[in-house]
Amino acid sequence: MIADDMGLGKTIQAIACAELLSKELGIDKILIVCPTSLKYQWQSEIQRFAGDAAIVVEGNAEEREKLYAGAEKYYIPSYNVTGADFKAINKGDFDLLILDEAQRIKNWRTKTAASIKKISTPYLTVLTGTPIENKLEELYSILQFVDPYKLGALFRFLSRHQITDEKGRVTGYKDLNVLGKSLSDVMIRRKRADVLSQLPERSDKILYVPVTSEQM
Repeated sequence: MIADDMGLGKTIQAIACAELLSKELGIDKILIVCPTSLKYQWQSEIQRFAGDAAIVVEGNAEEREKLYAGAEKYYIPSYNVTGADFKAINKGDFDLLILDEAQRIKNWRTKTAASIKKISTPYLTVLTGTPIENKLEELYSILQFVDPYKLGALFRFLSRHQITDEKGRVTGYKDLNVLGKSLSDVMIRRKRADVLSQLPERSDKILYVPVTSEQM
């Protein structure tokens, strides 16, 4: 799990991870599941940093199934279709699954999360800048994809790290630093302040967009 803050290069790290696995272990088919709005951004970044063509998976169910069966290296469907496509994806025999914006699967009760869990690959990378948005169960749900045994039973995990009042309502959390250490072999999380000295100088680009007469 790559859980760095927004803007610290999770996409590039995931591509580097895929390329390293390809070079060292010979994997040759990679599935990247992301929100619809990011599909072409992923395609562009793969072309830029890996020099590989990437297939954006679109079309009807039959067309998508044919795409998954192809011989290209990178395939990019959206969360919207992946839930319906997991059987076709498993037939495609992918080596690595990358889940971008993995907070989309923070609720394991959703149909999307259940379907993505049925995708079988030997390697998995999940990306999220917000491993916990509202409650600790979200982190547990996402990490279930990475290692279903890492955090143990949910009730024990919550008992260990939640603070509740006499009515059972969650009022805070405890021992999160211990949790962070226990996850260090499966999760990396850096905040902007942690790596500020390693970041390039800020670059501003101003793009002027003319308005149409109707907009004016």
